[in-house]
Amino acid sequence: MLSEINSCLIEELKKIKVSANEAIEDLEPLSDFKEYMHVKRKVEGDLMELIKKSYELDKSQLILVCGNVGDGKSHIISYLKKHHSDILNEDNFYIHNDATESFSPKKTDKDTLKEKVLKDFSDKNLNINSQQKTILLINLGTLNNFIESEYEKDFKILKAYVKDKKILELSKTPKKENEIFDKGSQFQFINFSDYHLYNLTKEGPRSKYMEDLFNKVVQKKSTNIFYKKYKERCQSCKYKDKCPVKFNYEFLQDESIRKKIIDLLIQIMIKFKVIISTRDLLNFIYDIIVCSYNISTLHKDLKKDINFKRFIKYISTLIPMSLYEHEDLSFIFNNMSKLDPITIRTEELDEKIIRFNNIKSISEMFKEHINFEKYDYLKRLFINENILEEDCVAKNEIKLKQTFLKSFIRFYKFIPKSGLLNLKDDIYSNYMKDLYYWNKYYYNDDKEVKKNLKSLYNKVEDTIYAWNGRNLNKLINISPGKIQSDYIISKEVEIRPKLDKSFDKEVPLEDLKELHKFLSVFYLSYTADPGSNSTVSIDFSLYKLIEKINKGYRPNKKDRNNFVNFVRFIEELLESKNINDEMHIEHLRSEKKYKLVYNKEFEDYEFKEVK
Repeated sequence: MLSEINSCLIEELKKIKVSANEAIEDLEPLSDFKEYMHVKRKVEGDLMELIKKSYELDKSQLILVCGNVGDGKSHIISYLKKHHSDILNEDNFYIHNDATESFSPKKTDKDTLKEKVLKDFSDKNLNINSQQKTILLINLGTLNNFIESEYEKDFKILKAYVKDKKILELSKTPKKENEIFDKGSQFQFINFSDYHLYNLTKEGPRSKYMEDLFNKVVQKKSTNIFYKKYKERCQSCKYKDKCPVKFNYEFLQDESIRKKIIDLLIQIMIKFKVIISTRDLLNFIYDIIVCSYNISTLHKDLKKDINFKRFIKYISTLIPMSLYEHEDLSFIFNNMSKLDPITIRTEELDEKIIRFNNIKSISEMFKEHINFEKYDYLKRLFINENILEEDCVAKNEIKLKQTFLKSFIRFYKFIPKSGLLNLKDDIYSNYMKDLYYWNKYYYNDDKEVKKNLKSLYNKVEDTIYAWNGRNLNKLINISPGKIQSDYIISKEVEIRPKLDKSFDKEVPLEDLKELHKFLSVFYLSYTADPGSNSTVSIDFSLYKLIEKINKGYRPNKKDRNNFVNFVRFIEELLESKNINDEMHIEHLRSEKKYKLVYNKEFEDYEFKEVK
């Protein structure tokens, strides 16, 4: 039994679990495993470029390597130390990892930073002729705590630098791809939070980084330690014909499957504002392959036949099902369950569900719509086994039939035979397209960019006018505070887009086809007064509501409570100085229209009917 455990693929996969020893990152030399798992990112190249330029200067340099927990700062520095030892060595740079290093159990992290790590970069010592070069790996929260601590008075220049570069602030414009090194400063920084696990293109988001990380686990190469174990053990295992772990591993070897899963991961980052670190991603890959199994329980379960009584539990461990049914595994799974395709409602899908509930042979639906060509294992489960026979379904097994229906929709999401069912989120696709062009505007304002940007601004402008009910002639309806249906009160407001242009016109604009540094929300500005403008942030949830309003939906009280920022934005526009000092009032029953006009000369109001 011991040799069976040691040789199982699960044991090898445990190395990528978040709790594994291999998941702990420090500044020690890379192990062979970590060297193998390394995937190059743009932030790695930018960081090395920053280090090289700092190395070439003949004055002290502090490089702040900022970010969040688990985003790969320590791993990348360890990798660079190994592969660029001519520059990154103890003679040239002192490297400190704030997350893992401490010089005394009695000292706080702030004490260590003040007394040891940043000693040469205090206000008192900064201008002394020093050649000290330091790389500090620090989480954003720790950096904020330090510059706001009692040691603030000794590091006012450093604090001013952090504030000036807005390292700790949410920017309203994307950071430039080429804004890295500041030759005139003794402080440099790179913020891992400015980079994403995915990039933006006009065809949609993509992530070579996540693709490469998945490949490290499942690619069919002799250098892949996981694939090696799969070849040695899984193909000769006595449970190979019904092992869900083996199936999940083989399922991920299909590139199209991996891309669909990566797309779902990007969706939860955008839709639910989830931050996924490299560590989280590796743990997720482990979970979707192994699910909740350990070796002993797996082997114990597989000794039994898979009959329809065990079918529900068994199938819940296969990737197309486990992605949506194991919310307790991690925050990624919890958010993934919100994207379950069974919650999608379209006319075509409803027709299939009705047919599914009335058809005599369920297996026929699977044969017709699910592509089992490459998956004999699934074919046995859904077509050839007795589980789906009429007599099994007829035994009042309602839960079992519900499982079949969920399986049908979820497997269709990953391996469809036909293109009859549209399970794509068109609003999400539109959002990502608009997000690309809005971010790209800060690099290049060519005709294509402006055309798409204009469409986005027009879409939001239409929503502003329609928020409290549609009206005519640039009128925005005003809520009187009390719900009533007798009058419509409105103001005439002519709003115009106000484009922000923060880049230097003298600098050649970049025609980037793929954006690495960008914001995942829009900040759009409009003006109703030449002397001022109002800005609103639009995330995916607000964008989704905007799309609905433009198709005729009217926001309710819940919408107003959920999007208070948009309500206040409209109120700001209404209060702009150039708006005519008059109210438009329409009495719905009589269809009469009135105006309440303010007379500036006599400082009074005039109420009159509009003929």
